[in-house]
Amino acid sequence: MTHTTRTTRNRFTLLEMIVAMAIMAMVVALLATGGGQAFESWRRINAEQSRFSELLTLDRTVDAMFRNIIPFNWRDVEQTSGGKTMPAFHGEPGRIRFAYRHTLNNADDGALRFAGLCLEEGRLKAVYQQRPFLDWERPAAATRQECILAQEVDSITFLYANLDVTSGKVLWLDQWDTVTPTTPPRHVPLAILLTVRWKDGREYSWLRRTSGSAQYSRYGNWVPLKENSP
Repeated sequence: MTHTTRTTRNRFTLLEMIVAMAIMAMVVALLATGGGQAFESWRRINAEQSRFSELLTLDRTVDAMFRNIIPFNWRDVEQTSGGKTMPAFHGEPGRIRFAYRHTLNNADDGALRFAGLCLEEGRLKAVYQQRPFLDWERPAAATRQECILAQEVDSITFLYANLDVTSGKVLWLDQWDTVTPTTPPRHVPLAILLTVRWKDGREYSWLRRTSGSAQYSRYGNWVPLKENSP
């Protein structure tokens, strides 16, 4: 009677181990590459989402403010002799301050707001006070509030539109104050163009017409027509 002896291998050969290690190394490399690409894609998505959210905040803020800018004069006895009134609106190439109509949230606060936009240390900021900005260097610290609208900003530029009634053309000025001659005289520009440039090279612009610049009506005191005038 013949007995067949079966031999069971419990050891791997050197070649098998090398092949197994090579396959495992390839799997690890594929997982690492795919994971790196997934992480980079996730990082890009988060960055784009953050940029979009920043642009959306800027768009809403500029729209709510610039569209509702109105003329407003403030009597400041500390700054002017005899308490001469000064306009709340003052536009410079790199910053702006103004009065605007705001949604009435509280009867005690009213619907009039005083705000300004400026750039400080790469941050585009909206500054709010309970009184007009007649002097940036003399803020009302007790009532001053700030809100960061955008970060990593390289520069901001404001341009102010004025209508030349003689030529019928719109003139763009980089400065708007009481010294700037306008025909007819206006306390606020027709429109405001804000350009924001980020440090990463992005650039966006916002153009809005102000509320107090209608052709036939305006906020503030009317100058009555002379008798027998057309």
